[in-house]
Amino acid sequence: MLGAAAETRGSIASVVDTYRAHGLFNRWPIVYLPTHGASGVAADARFALDTARGLASALTRGRIAVHAHVSVRGFWRDAAFIAAALTARSPVLVQLHGTGFERFYDECGGMQRAALRALLERAACVAT
Repeated sequence: MLGAAAETRGSIASVVDTYRAHGLFNRWPIVYLPTHGASGVAADARFALDTARGLASALTRGRIAVHAHVSVRGFWRDAAFIAAALTARSPVLVQLHGTGFERFYDECGGMQRAALRALLERAACVAT
């Protein structure tokens, strides 16, 4: 599962905290890989690098399912992780958090729109 670090405020971290509180992580073999946090650019780069390593390791060990919590603010950062999972033929659940995706899409250029559509169309499921 990919998303915000535990100390991050916002809908993604809140949802993951609820999953934890209700025992989801105890019942299933879920590995949570934070893609970003609230500590600034350097910390976010460290999160992204650690997540890239963790995801690459999991993908090379065998086929896994990936559940990616995504917001407009970090869409392109998370798109790289989603693309890696899709390239490895792993099923991906993309869970969109927050509002503004329609506006985000409208403001994208042609290549960005095509990339965004390709990722979401290849996902096993897109949840809002």
